[in-house]
Amino acid sequence: MSSRWFSSDPMTLSSLARRPSAVATVEHICPVCHAQHQVSTVRAQMAYGRQLCCGPECEAGRRRAQRTAMKGKHAVADVPAVSSSGSWLGSALMIAILLAILAAGFALRLLRFYPHLF
Repeated sequence: MSSRWFSSDPMTLSSLARRPSAVATVEHICPVCHAQHQVSTVRAQMAYGRQLCCGPECEAGRRRAQRTAMKGKHAVADVPAVSSSGSWLGSALMIAILLAILAAGFALRLLRFYPHLF
């Protein structure tokens, strides 16, 4: 009795996985250590054109370098941590304007629902 999952055909996917020499490979160059290494064609297709690292140490180094580059790109050196001394006046003015808008909205609502109060 032949099962569709356990075929005795020598060219099944599981037999290809057991025989690494039968898997088609592509040459890649590690972006960290620049060593040339073999990558399966399926893995190369999933890389979408970028070069894959040759091992976990190089992958960790690539990610570390990418994080450092992203931190450098988004770092803002010219902005002071504490705002200047005159900015509290701008903040107070903004709060006063917002409170005036809220009070005007509240007054209009009172006028609409309770016209006899005014």
